[in-house]
Amino acid sequence: MAHIKGIGKDQYLMLPPLVSEWIPVNHPARIVEMFVNSLKLDGLGFKENNENTGRPSYGAEVMLKIILYGYSTGERSSRKMENKTYDDLAYIWLTENLHPDYRTIARFRQNNTKGIKELLKETLNLYIGVGQKFDGIIFSDGTKIYANANDSNVIREKDIKEMEELAEKMLKEAEKTDKEEDKKNGENNNNFLKEEDLKKIEKKIAEYKEKLTNSRQNAVSMTDEESKYMKHAGGHGKHLSYNAQISVDKKGIILEADVVTKASEDGELLKDRVKGVEESTKKKVKKVVADNGYYETNAVKEIIEGGRKCIVPKQETQEKDKENFKYNKEKNTYKCEEGKELKYVGKKNGRGKTFLVYAAKKEDCMSCSLIGQCYKGKGLSKYGRRIMIYEDKKFMDSYRRILKRNKILYNKRKSIVEPVIGTIKSALRFRRFALRGLEKVKSEWNLITTVFNLMKIRKIIIDGNRS
Repeated sequence: MAHIKGIGKDQYLMLPPLVSEWIPVNHPARIVEMFVNSLKLDGLGFKENNENTGRPSYGAEVMLKIILYGYSTGERSSRKMENKTYDDLAYIWLTENLHPDYRTIARFRQNNTKGIKELLKETLNLYIGVGQKFDGIIFSDGTKIYANANDSNVIREKDIKEMEELAEKMLKEAEKTDKEEDKKNGENNNNFLKEEDLKKIEKKIAEYKEKLTNSRQNAVSMTDEESKYMKHAGGHGKHLSYNAQISVDKKGIILEADVVTKASEDGELLKDRVKGVEESTKKKVKKVVADNGYYETNAVKEIIEGGRKCIVPKQETQEKDKENFKYNKEKNTYKCEEGKELKYVGKKNGRGKTFLVYAAKKEDCMSCSLIGQCYKGKGLSKYGRRIMIYEDKKFMDSYRRILKRNKILYNKRKSIVEPVIGTIKSALRFRRFALRGLEKVKSEWNLITTVFNLMKIRKIIIDGNRS
């Protein structure tokens, strides 16, 4: 049976092949090439690995193409990227058959965090260039990304205590040994534990104590001190991680990205999303949509007072719980499901907010059939069940109306922003940072979000060409 035959492996070609013909027009490497060639890397702060001595360095363009294309294929190992420059046609085409070694690749990534942080903004220029516009609506979300640190390589309070006890024991043993040596050899013997050795141990213990205090946690990583133990969704437990943030438009293009170590309910996080988008797009945000984990009353109020809509619902457990209590405006009281009154008993301040506190009589709650479900106290308090209502009730009522009118928009959030995080973690295989320290981690997050945008813009271009 006859088969289609290819070119013989040892056969010479009359005309040399053109490498570009081996890379399809719609290949992902093409968007990387186009993007990097459009940048003025010097102006963005990129530095070459060049000390003006010895052999010339590789251009920043070549290094950036290797790293961007590597991340687009889920490859972050500098050693593997080096190998690819020899046996992967896309790398060979992008580098023009240059082969930087893995140390050069790793050093470029480490030394150019400033320039890499600017890349995401540059993708937005490309986005506009292919005919897209920002309509002022953003969808924000966050995800936990594992730190480049071993969960077991940490120092805890008990470890410091053990070190202190060991140091004290070593000191006593040294003093005992020195006295025994004095009796045998006089006072000219070598000290078992020299004073400078003891100072080194004490200094190291003091450093660990300071790190633990500054971390505000019960453990601090020895490999990446700025990482924190964070709870991962899906029952994966707590691990040393960073809280990665993004905001996207309605088409899922990432408009801003950041990495923090604080929790999502910190009000600054929501305000930072708005601020970040306005800085990157140079346009005002009209609406910010985020899940209830971002809700913080002061932040929401400040965003709305700034002329923007904020569609961030309160925690469902809080809201549903308070729905069981009906307000009587004339008497300024609340009534529970069992018909008992909760009277106004005063104000309470917390996190910069003032709450009105309403409480039931203790005897009413202790004899109630819902004790243990509604009132979970043990009767030690002066009052029974208490609820706290934000003092600015007028604002809260208007905010509920905003949420109700924008319910359809909020429901779209899951299908817009969550798939972006899913793609980054699954398709781009980015679940763990390769770099260490908050600033370098921020740079790497900007790198992977830049790659995501490039692949998204590539799809927009391909779809546009088809229509």
